[in-house]
Formats: sequence, structure tokens, C-alpha cells
Amino acid sequence: MQAMVLTAPKTIIKKESKMPVVKSNEALIKVTYTGICGTDLKIFQGGIPVEYPRILGHESVGEIIESNTFEVGSKVIVDPAYFCGSCYNCRDGQGHLCPNGGLIGRDIEGGFADYMVAPETNIYPLPQTIEPEVA
Repeated sequence: MQAMVLTAPKTIIKKESKMPVVKSNEALIKVTYTGICGTDLKIFQGGIPVEYPRILGHESVGEIIESNTFEVGSKVIVDPAYFCGSCYNCRDGQGHLCPNGGLIGRDIEGGFADYMVAPETNIYPLPQTIEPEVA
């Protein structure tokens, strides 16, 4: 698959990358669109540290390719903030403070690629009336 890979601050290259490995609680998504936001810019500039190389992009929509929960072909949007669901903070309703969580496109590979994986709990179906580029 093709991906835009950040290899160092201010250095992104288009390259052939390995297909993401899908775990049992994740879905494989063919990315249709991924937005660029201020967080991506800060990561690109080196203001937010990441492990290199990294596929950025955390505002993604796409189509389900493989899933235990969603129908193949479904249009979906991805919530990029993931958390474990079992630590004290998660059980207290504060998943944003999860020490085991992170952000897709910062802490794990993101949506500036042909395909991405996301936890199934972070995927939401899009109404058929919404175009992916609008979502």
C-alpha cells in the first residue's frame, strides 16, 4: 500500500508500506479521506514527538474491508482517541487520561495511507446521505 510517512521532523515521503495487521478487536479500513489539522502540523514540525517512521493522519473516513462488527463496504468515520477501557481512569469515565491510550496517527499508524486499522469501538457508521469528503 502507499503511505505518506514522516521520517523526521519536516520530512514526509510517499512510500510503499506494509499492510496493517488487524487484531481481533480492530477493523481494516480502506481510507477515502483524511483531514489535516493543527496536531498533524505540530507533529510534522517536530513540536509533538513521535516515534519515526510514522504514518500521520487521525481525522479519517473510509470503507470497511475487514471487521467482526461492521458490514464489509460500510462507510465509516474513525474517532482517533483510543483507550484501554479497563484501567482506573477508563472505569471512571475518563478515557482521555488512560495511561494505555493514545492517538491514531501520533502513537500508532494513521490515515495518510491507502489502508488503516482502528479499534472497532472507535468506528462509527456514516449515514448513506453523507458524502465521505463532507464527513
